[in-house]
Amino acid sequence: MAGVEVGAEMNAASTVSPNVQRALNTLNDIKVEGGTVKLNPMSPNQELNMTIKDGISKLDFRIETHNLPAKYGGDGVTPMRHMNVDLTPRSNLPNSGHKLLN
Repeated sequence: MAGVEVGAEMNAASTVSPNVQRALNTLNDIKVEGGTVKLNPMSPNQELNMTIKDGISKLDFRIETHNLPAKYGGDGVTPMRHMNVDLTPRSNLPNSGHKLLN
């Protein structure tokens, strides 16, 4: 597959890291196979809010910063940058779908 795609506003000479390109290729493959990749409206504390659908499966993920309770790795007071992942049909994810980010 060619470089970049998935609606990025970049010129023809633009490049991305190999990891980012692999992620973009995967998203493009999902779209080619009939799935959808949708950027959702974001709240002020979000960096990303995306839904990926393929048949009956749906993956929602968000990168955001806010206070997290201890059960998700926070202290309940300090804003923590993290990713939330939700799967449909429902699936048990480690840490209830919360992953702390640097």
